[in-house]
Amino acid sequence: METQHSALISSFKEENGFGTLELEDGREVLFDVTACVEEPLEGQSVCVVLSAGRGGALRAVLVEAAGQPASTRPATTLAEAIRRLQAEGIALELDEWERKKLAADLGIPGAAPAELVTVLSAYYRDSFVGDRRRAADLFLDHHGEQETCAFEAELAHLLGASSVTFPAGETNVRSVDDVVDAFNEELRAIGDARRIVPLTTEGAHRAYFCMALSRVVRLSALGVLGVRWDRPHLTPSEPPPRNA
Repeated sequence: METQHSALISSFKEENGFGTLELEDGREVLFDVTACVEEPLEGQSVCVVLSAGRGGALRAVLVEAAGQPASTRPATTLAEAIRRLQAEGIALELDEWERKKLAADLGIPGAAPAELVTVLSAYYRDSFVGDRRRAADLFLDHHGEQETCAFEAELAHLLGASSVTFPAGETNVRSVDDVVDAFNEELRAIGDARRIVPLTTEGAHRAYFCMALSRVVRLSALGVLGVRWDRPHLTPSEPPPRNA
């Protein structure tokens, strides 16, 4: 169970990323910099979200400056990550009941933000949700059994002809990531601000959202979307498009 408290940063060692904070009741809790929204300062007033670890020991899962708006806090639960997506108009029919049902069907706890893509994949493949919601949210995934050319055709259909300028089958590809790289090159070349963004997945599963790069950066910073940033055309500093 997670609880929120007010605290002061009593110490922080920048060289190793670990520190100590003091709760209002005098208890001291260790934390590391990976739980912090921004690098903490000694003596700083913070809000901290605590969770009981092994043996009941408290650990800080989120440390942020006091008074930071809730909308800018990183998501710490799957339910919160889904709410952040829905605030962006995405996955609007994925309510609490549906989330729990999908998690049970998938055999996962359905609690951590890292499970979001697994739940979304099942959500968008659901017969009730179907292509309508999938097309509205521009979500696409590939489980390994689908042929690469079929994935390319599905992606072209999802984006629409106005966003893709090369004929189907023109790209010389070896994987679905190659297909996505080719489409992103075309989006960049025509000055489209969107990118097909590879999300963090396990095994052969691949999943993608297509949205403005600035939106992806924000959702990634909020801990909503895990993004594989190693693909081309996914950084704001990339070269200008050919027709710029």
